[in-house]
Amino acid sequence: HAAVDLLFKWRGLSVMAEWLYRQADHDSNQGIEAGRDKTEYSRSGMGYFVQLGYITPWKIGISGRYSQALAAADTDPSLITQVSQTGRELIGALSYYLAGHVLKLQADYAYLYGDDLAAGRHQFRLQAHIGY
Repeated sequence: HAAVDLLFKWRGLSVMAEWLYRQADHDSNQGIEAGRDKTEYSRSGMGYFVQLGYITPWKIGISGRYSQALAAADTDPSLITQVSQTGRELIGALSYYLAGHVLKLQADYAYLYGDDLAAGRHQFRLQAHIGY
């Protein structure tokens, strides 16, 4: 396993990035479960994201994010399928900070896709955060 993080903040501007890597020792393990043969696949691959944000003087935050997951060729076949269908995302978000991070409203729009950009799906979320 390996990971690298980056975080930079300056006068309302934020830049975040992360890269993750995982390589299993074995592609799969064989066993018996409930009297039947079973293959348990490992999950190897890598992924990354880059996010830019800015908080205005009017307590409004604007951010954008791109992320991608990449499955290793010799990993779990279901992971390869999942990544090929939804392994990338583009997100735009707006936040309104009523009382800093203790009380805020957030809305984001995401486009989740894989190898085929046109076959993606849309996701919209609206949430309130109350807490410390």
